Amino acid sequence: MRNYLHTMIEDRMHLGSPTYDSDDGDYDPPVVALCGVSASEWSSTLVEPATWAQKAPSTVCPSCDRTALWQAIISLDIK
Repeated sequence: MRNYLHTMIEDRMHLGSPTYDSDDGDYDPPVVALCGVSASEWSSTLVEPATWAQKAPSTVCPSCDRTALWQAIISLDIK
């Protein structure tokens, strides 16, 4: 399952996937959210699924939320 960081843009939380930097051996924050919105500031800790699930739907980006859900389902490799 993928890991996500979050950012707040226009009163909504968005998700983004950190990318692995093989030169540094560390993860870099994303440049854009899953919905395609650019962001420069990201959380320093990974999003916990149980915590994210408790957020009010009006406070999260529906596109980021849905994309993360489908990425999680796809990662299960169920056919």
